[in-house]
Amino acid sequence: MQVIVDPNALAARGITLTDMAIALDAENDNYSAGDFDEGKRRYIVRTVGEYKSPEDIENVIISRRDGVPVYVRDVAYVKLGYKKAEYAVRQNGEPAIAINAVKESGANSIEVMEGLLNAMDDLNRGELKNRDLTLFNVYEETGYIVNAIDLVQQNLIVGGLLAIAVLLMFLRSGSSTLIIATAIPISVVGTFVVMAAMGRTINVISLAGMAFAVGMVVDNSIVVLENIYRHMQMGKSRVKAAYDGTVEVWGAVLASTLTTAAVFIPVIFVQDQAGQLFRDIAIAISVSVILSLIVSITVIPALSAKILRVVKARPGANFTNIWGLAKKAQNFADGISGLVSRILASNATKLAVVAGFTIGAIFLSWLMAPKTEYLPEGNRNLVFGILIPPPGYNIAEFTEIGKGIEADMKPYWEAELDSPEAAKLDGPPIEHFFYVARGRQAFMGARVKDPDRIREIIPVLQGSLKKIPGMIAIVSQSSIFQRGIGEGRSINIQLTGPALENLVGLGQKVFFAAMEKIPGAQVRPIPSLDLGNPEVQLKLDRERASDVGITNQELGFMINALVDGAIVSDYKIDGDEIDLTLRGEDAYASRTQAIEDL
Repeated sequence: MQVIVDPNALAARGITLTDMAIALDAENDNYSAGDFDEGKRRYIVRTVGEYKSPEDIENVIISRRDGVPVYVRDVAYVKLGYKKAEYAVRQNGEPAIAINAVKESGANSIEVMEGLLNAMDDLNRGELKNRDLTLFNVYEETGYIVNAIDLVQQNLIVGGLLAIAVLLMFLRSGSSTLIIATAIPISVVGTFVVMAAMGRTINVISLAGMAFAVGMVVDNSIVVLENIYRHMQMGKSRVKAAYDGTVEVWGAVLASTLTTAAVFIPVIFVQDQAGQLFRDIAIAISVSVILSLIVSITVIPALSAKILRVVKARPGANFTNIWGLAKKAQNFADGISGLVSRILASNATKLAVVAGFTIGAIFLSWLMAPKTEYLPEGNRNLVFGILIPPPGYNIAEFTEIGKGIEADMKPYWEAELDSPEAAKLDGPPIEHFFYVARGRQAFMGARVKDPDRIREIIPVLQGSLKKIPGMIAIVSQSSIFQRGIGEGRSINIQLTGPALENLVGLGQKVFFAAMEKIPGAQVRPIPSLDLGNPEVQLKLDRERASDVGITNQELGFMINALVDGAIVSDYKIDGDEIDLTLRGEDAYASRTQAIEDL
């Protein structure tokens, strides 16, 4: 609720804004006045003064001049209005309200998102539909999470099937392949159980560890089964061959497993950031290979004693011969065996092979080493743009800037995938484009309809932002490990010191030097390269103020009320409590030179 004051009317009656504020607050209350008994009843007395309507406020008497009451309506009018806008939010060219949902610590992101989407659907079918409003999801992290998990699950399944296919091709036995293949689901499901018992979640990192381990969990089983098979070829019974074959190699299998686990188990106990990043993958691989050891010396011998049989070579009998894979696999195995025999035949050959592979590995590692990066950037379907303007820009100016950017981006969100309009564009069609201005900066975001082309929208945004004069523009793709806007892959330079003016000057030098030394780099000053918004300062002449009975506090309150609006009380509407604000007409505070006339 706003009380819009005419300063001239106040001055004509010799009333200050302080008097008016005190009167408005004092009259807006209910007071208990005790109780009394009358007959059989007890009555409570209460004086009721709380405002129920704008008319109640207008009828408040501020003061009396020569016995004549001065009402609020004599110097102001009352209306139900809105606070001055502090933000500007736009979505695909239309004004909008942004709602940001942040999950509690420890909550499951996917479950939270499902609940939000259900609530959004309920609102859109009910209350919002009645008000001709629509609530929709602009961006959420779980889409990337779900896609990443689906991809890893797919790789896990495909990797397991390929491992079984390779086993079938080389072992050329359905029973042998079936026995070894059991190690994969047992180890994977067992890993799920152990991770749940340890309080860990199934996430992208842990699933990646299991995908890595799929090919490793069959190693122990292959060694054990091959030795059991060899004993059966010697004429032993299944049970005898299973026992002798397992006992003979279990020490080597144990050593092989421990060497693998020894690489990853220490990572589980690392407490720093590296431990947080890699703990799940270390747990997944370590548990998988340890379970594969248990499977190889328990399940594999038991199954072998029941179903393993020695395959006799019969032309065309093996179904893998349909593709000729069995013969090719046998030729490959024979070739490897011959190569190993030739290497072991001479000491000089052995030394040459060891030295050659060692030197070659070192040289190729140095030659082909990829660029180093602390964390992967990922490929989230979200690009952020940040605008840092000159000091002093207001929300109205920010909104006009946003409309100019939207004019450039409008063809992109209006185009459909694979349409003639999309073919004419320099980038992919946009699904959502939002623009938010707040404080001393504006930021925007874009999602494209084809997530695989998200990087192509970056130069489009950069081209639009470069058209705005006097602005510093930063455009970057949101990283999967990013927690702030524009804080992903960056190098931070911090300047500290006692003199702010000197720091701003040094910051400007660093800014332009970085742009010169690193062409193409996006340099972002935080918070800015200036000393803040321009100020209009009022300095009190204390002697003259004392002569007219105005203190510095009163002057500050009056100027604040006329320029920005001052909260003097509250007003209840439909059960909610809102501010009762005392403010002047916009015409009295629209120009800097008008301030001293107040």
